[in-house]
Amino acid sequence: MEPVVRIEMVPGDLGEIVRFHGVLYAEEYGLDNTFEAYVAGPLSEFVLREDKRGQRIWVVEQGGKVAGCIAIVRSAEGVAQLRWFILTPETRGKGLGKRLMEEAVGYSRCTGYKRIILWTFSEL
Repeated sequence: MEPVVRIEMVPGDLGEIVRFHGVLYAEEYGLDNTFEAYVAGPLSEFVLREDKRGQRIWVVEQGGKVAGCIAIVRSAEGVAQLRWFILTPETRGKGLGKRLMEEAVGYSRCTGYKRIILWTFSEL
């Protein structure tokens, strides 16, 4: 089954995305559940925001489960932050990550952002 990309979260996505980050980063980088909390807090804030203008999340679904995501959130005036970019090992290497990145960058440009920032850690 081919992955489907949607631009709206549905019930269950929040928990799946947080869990997905926690499990994958524990397996691949040895991170503990503090990383999961780092994802959960801001992602919950994103979901609860009433004004989502200039912000979007793309959720990859495959076989009824979250298989990846990427998001653009407002960081400062004219500055977007790329967040929660992740794909399952099974969906990697097929151009989906490139497609998500192009969607996020294109959306940022159309929305009027002048810069996009990314916070990450050295192992990535």
